[in-house]
Amino acid sequence: MKLCFYESCVLFVLLCCAETWTLLKTDVNRLQAFHMRSLQRILGIRWFDHITNLEVKDRTRLEDIEPRVRRRRLALLGHVARMQPGIPAHDALWTAIGARCGSAPGPDWKRPRGRPRTTWAEQLSIGTWMAWASGRPGIWLWIGKSGGSSRRAFAAQA
Repeated sequence: MKLCFYESCVLFVLLCCAETWTLLKTDVNRLQAFHMRSLQRILGIRWFDHITNLEVKDRTRLEDIEPRVRRRRLALLGHVARMQPGIPAHDALWTAIGARCGSAPGPDWKRPRGRPRTTWAEQLSIGTWMAWASGRPGIWLWIGKSGGSSRRAFAAQA
């Protein structure tokens, strides 16, 4: 009963709009630590019981935070990609992909100084992009800039 409440209420509020977040590794670690601490509290496990996180996961049969966020991101990506052209979210996605491919969003646009921040699109894994991008030749230029391994993987599949 407590696990059902935790999953339906606490995790729902904790991960509200998480598909739009750009998470750093430290953010994921903090969310996972909260998740494990909450599960241990629900099960009545104290720090001196020396129960590992793997055993807590086996007892509760709940998945980690990171796969949940990844699944939500992919759902949002699919939703935005299927939108009609002209809708701001759809246009923003394709503008971002075009910018990563080398085409500027406007004639007078310049990239800001410094190292580019990690974007939402970069946090999606290459494998999921490959599944989504089949039949979209422009996106392969963007993926190819991420490293030689993705180009070799695409060439092997072609």
